[in-house]
Amino acid sequence: MLLEDVLRDHLPRLYHGFEITSCHAIRVTRDAEFGISRRRDEDLMMSIEQGIRQRRMGDAVRLQYDADLPKDVLAQLVDELELETEDLYAGTGFTAFTDLFQLYSAVNLPRLKDKPQPPLAEPRRAKPPLLGPEPSPA
Repeated sequence: MLLEDVLRDHLPRLYHGFEITSCHAIRVTRDAEFGISRRRDEDLMMSIEQGIRQRRMGDAVRLQYDADLPKDVLAQLVDELELETEDLYAGTGFTAFTDLFQLYSAVNLPRLKDKPQPPLAEPRRAKPPLLGPEPSPA
């Protein structure tokens, strides 16, 4: 089950007292480039962490959205995110399984994870006969 499905199913509880008229999934992809500028006295790790934090607010470069997203909502998103037509991707359901793998490794609940499986030993095979010149008749 995907996160957008869980959220969609629980919207009435999340927005108690509001009338929910529609629900649509979107995903904004931002520019992933960041520069590391540091002085000699700064810690390299701190500089990298700061660059990653700033990357979260990078320029939007792609918008994935449900194909049934109302046109006025799409137009507002395009305007706010300063996107072009070639940056838009309509579709149904998003596959970001890398996000799921990050969640899997971040959660420390062994009962929800697969048990490690030891590798199987390769079965022994009969040795093939040696190939070589045929013996000469004596």
